[in-house]
Amino acid sequence: MATINTTDPKPGYVYNQDDDTWYPLLGLATQSLDELTDVVITSPTTSQILVYDGTNWVNGGETGDISAVTAGTGITVTNGTGPIPTVAVDTAVTATTNNTLTMSNKTLTAPIVTYSINAVTSAAYTSVASDAAAIVTMNNASTNTFSIPTNASVGYAVGSTITVIQIGAGATTINAVSSGTTTIASTGATPTAPVLRAQYSSATCIKVATDTWYVVGDIT
Repeated sequence: MATINTTDPKPGYVYNQDDDTWYPLLGLATQSLDELTDVVITSPTTSQILVYDGTNWVNGGETGDISAVTAGTGITVTNGTGPIPTVAVDTAVTATTNNTLTMSNKTLTAPIVTYSINAVTSAAYTSVASDAAAIVTMNNASTNTFSIPTNASVGYAVGSTITVIQIGAGATTINAVSSGTTTIASTGATPTAPVLRAQYSSATCIKVATDTWYVVGDIT
């Protein structure tokens, strides 16, 4: 190996051993890779890179273990053949924490469920869609009513529940907006319109059919 001339090297310069001379880095623009004995360049095209084939450095396409990405179940892929694919969860078929897909046949171990609370102070209240799986507190000093609308008005899914708690001094009656359409059944003295027994008593309304609800709890 030739001895490198270290006389007066400057930042940004490179050394050429053929003539023992330091050249500015910008001067490399005039150099040719095929001057090197182990570089073989044949008709290079845009985006090609140098690849070592075991003997020489040759021009070729990008190489690697992954040449394309194909979406599987629950996965979406954008620009799968490169250069940089985008992989994401397919929320159309995969349940996430912020979409509306329903999970079935899953086992939850010690889940923590937080219920929304709808605080009502009026003497008459008709439940709304957001009351499903929620707690409604009735807080009025006078007698008051919690009414369940018809399925045509609010289409709760069968199996939906609404918990009603009387936190005011006034007795809370649970009834149907249209008793001829919506059926309420309970163990109360008036099965179709049970009354919560006392302040802080509660009952759960359970939808068991299109327009049929059972009311179970601390009722009279």
